[in-house]
Amino acid sequence: HSMGSLRAICNKLYSPSILIPYSRLLRDGTVVQAEITDVSDNAVVTRSPDGTTRKIAFDFLVVATGAAWDFPYRPKATDAREAMKELESSCAVVEASKSVLVIGGGAVGVELAGEIKSVLVIG
Repeated sequence: HSMGSLRAICNKLYSPSILIPYSRLLRDGTVVQAEITDVSDNAVVTRSPDGTTRKIAFDFLVVATGAAWDFPYRPKATDAREAMKELESSCAVVEASKSVLVIGGGAVGVELAGEIKSVLVIG
């Protein structure tokens, strides 16, 4: 999840709060993380990372492919443990920095600069 990832880069105590297990995401439904290998009028075929295939029937299909944001806005890892390692590593780099250069004055650049400034004292 990208919400809060910029703060998580600067505050390792905040990192666990941005990772939401998909198993707790829906009350009435199932989240399937897989590649779609085939689409028909009434079903899709998925392939999981372990190679398992599954046919899922539907009455109505919504294709919501998500966004493709680069790190640091969205961690590269898809596994929660790996994402935590990624965030902690970036946080350690920020904490050890004597100076930080942010290139880009858009919303993400300004937000990241603010998060860095909130935790890093540069004299």
